[in-house]
Amino acid sequence: PLIVNRLSTESGEYSGSFYNQLSAEQKNVYNEMNPMPTTNTDIEFDLITPLTYTLSGNTITEGEMEDIGDLIRDIVEPTLNAYLSDNPIVFWLDLRGDPTTSTSYLYTYYETTSGGKTTWTIAGITIRIKVASVYSEFTTSTYKDAVLNEIDDFDTDSASRYDILKDIHDYLCNNVVYSSSAIYAHEPYGSLVDGKAVCEGYAEAFKLLCDKYNIPCVLVVGDGVTNSGTEPHMWNYVQMENDNWYGVDVTWDDQNVIRYDFFLAGADTVSVNFGTKTFSQSHIENGSFFSEYSKVFVFPDLNPSAYVKPDPGDAVLKSESNLSISGSYMTGLYDDMTVGQIKAQFTGEITVENSDGVLLADDEKVGTGCIIDVGSVSYTAIVLGDVDGNGTITARDYLLVKRAFLGTFTLSEEQNKAACVGGGTSPVSSDYLKVKRHVLGTYDIFKRAV
Repeated sequence: PLIVNRLSTESGEYSGSFYNQLSAEQKNVYNEMNPMPTTNTDIEFDLITPLTYTLSGNTITEGEMEDIGDLIRDIVEPTLNAYLSDNPIVFWLDLRGDPTTSTSYLYTYYETTSGGKTTWTIAGITIRIKVASVYSEFTTSTYKDAVLNEIDDFDTDSASRYDILKDIHDYLCNNVVYSSSAIYAHEPYGSLVDGKAVCEGYAEAFKLLCDKYNIPCVLVVGDGVTNSGTEPHMWNYVQMENDNWYGVDVTWDDQNVIRYDFFLAGADTVSVNFGTKTFSQSHIENGSFFSEYSKVFVFPDLNPSAYVKPDPGDAVLKSESNLSISGSYMTGLYDDMTVGQIKAQFTGEITVENSDGVLLADDEKVGTGCIIDVGSVSYTAIVLGDVDGNGTITARDYLLVKRAFLGTFTLSEEQNKAACVGGGTSPVSSDYLKVKRHVLGTYDIFKRAV
């Protein structure tokens, strides 16, 4: 049989959510489900591009019915995996696989016949949302609100990302008991409200609390490998201010005393108390989420070494800062940004020098090429569009980007980064046009209101 436009299962790259790794068709399903109903509900929608399947004859066979079912699963199952991993607050779905009582999906189709062959065109899908039996469909919102209330009640006086994460880690270790027999063990309700959970409940609660503080956090599904064997497991990856990702496994750190073997661990970090395996050897990712039909999702790459907390005297970026550190560069700055505004993004003292090494005052502008000294580490500032380094985007910057595109001007490394406002590796025509429009006031490179 001829199967047309079946979805690819090739991996993408992790870029902020699993949603971003889905196809356009799967993203459409994701958006149709959002926000997820808290009652038994049918969600009906049309496919962006209908699926077509040509039968071997005029009557569909059992094998062909299975093929069509696989087509639908290719769309729905990866989307559900992505949605539930991005949104662990949705914990009430019945996903046991029983088509009469669990969440399931149907499709609508029409037939056409040509040359003695019949083609089915699947035009729409219906997802039948079913609430798990442990939650009454009429009180699911009550369970959800209870979790949200616990998240709201959690508070920390810590300012640095490290200390906030440690507070979340310790809070869960102190308030959750590992229990595989608890009714809500696999949901954040179990960890945050009932106080009893397994790894899934720990990891989902950890992500929800990280989300509260806008700390990038990912649920990771895979196998936990110990000296006693291998079993399905869930843990977290978090991103620190240095843009690197680190592993956190609150479940395994919750012992008779709180451990930190698996707190901000690197891929090559060896556990102090749990044998000689590295984090990547004891935590094996499964990008298919153990699903037969799911595409393979990509998780963030872990930094090889564990995160090292800065010395108390060192300045660190505040968790709510828009600035980012990538290698030896600091990005996220906007035009006409002053030294004082940059200092406000840090806890602790920093200094800023111009490209000639002259210390700048708080009211002076920071441009591309300025040096931002954070403790013993220095970073070169990159302001998109500010190629000449004076901190303000002008017609001169537009001309420099255009000349670089035409090959009549050679940019330094930091100038090149500032010129590539579209995120490329070398200037293109759209870059200098965006700079020109920014100067004219019809476009904002930094996506602020104009």
